[in-house]
Amino acid sequence: MKANFLLLLMLMASGSAQAFDPVEDAVDDPTRLERHRERDMSRNPAQVLRLSGVQPGDTVLDVAPFGGYYTALLSRVVGDAGQVYAVDSGLAIDALQQFNLGALTPTFMADDQRKNVTYSVAKRLNGISVPHRLDAAFLILNYHDTVWLGEDRLKMNQAIFNMLKPGGRYVVVDHNTSAGVGASHVNTIHRIEGGFVRDEVLRAGFQLVSEADFLANPQDGHDKHIVDPSIRGRTDRFVLVFEKPSD
Repeated sequence: MKANFLLLLMLMASGSAQAFDPVEDAVDDPTRLERHRERDMSRNPAQVLRLSGVQPGDTVLDVAPFGGYYTALLSRVVGDAGQVYAVDSGLAIDALQQFNLGALTPTFMADDQRKNVTYSVAKRLNGISVPHRLDAAFLILNYHDTVWLGEDRLKMNQAIFNMLKPGGRYVVVDHNTSAGVGASHVNTIHRIEGGFVRDEVLRAGFQLVSEADFLANPQDGHDKHIVDPSIRGRTDRFVLVFEKPSD
């Protein structure tokens, strides 16, 4: 043990030891579920996670995680010293049951058991609450669902704002639609305008720190349902990163 430790110190001093990257290690973890790994190419999770600033030991919230894709990644990034709260929408689960899909997050948790994940269901997301202050919160590909489900988004965003520590970040990714359309397509093709979401979240007190385009697809005509085989997994997506002011 002592010899191995000394060897590690020598490697680090010589610059030969590879720097620890919690995001890269999480994405590359071979124990991740294959159905999650298959989505990496279209989701570019490493860039999303880096924009969030999440680090080992952090406490984070994954809102409406459904299949648990980001819950699983966040669990690996924050590590044993961190905590992930995964909170599903009761309204969404009720809607999914109409299609015999049930609650997808518990299915993921049974297949990829994570000790640092606490799962719960909020009847409405405007009443979302966790027992600890947050370093970051995520709402990935499901903001549009909060619209057609009738959630009070201002209250939801304010609740997330209040749970975040000063300087904490709120990451929202969703399927984009054309400028000026707003939320008028959420019930039909399940798309929402990035600018519409940006303005709603800013009203809760956040400041915008990044509006990234690495998930954009200019070939997407914004006219097809997000699960249409011709565009599924390749929709034009916006990435918005907000921050709770520290002063």
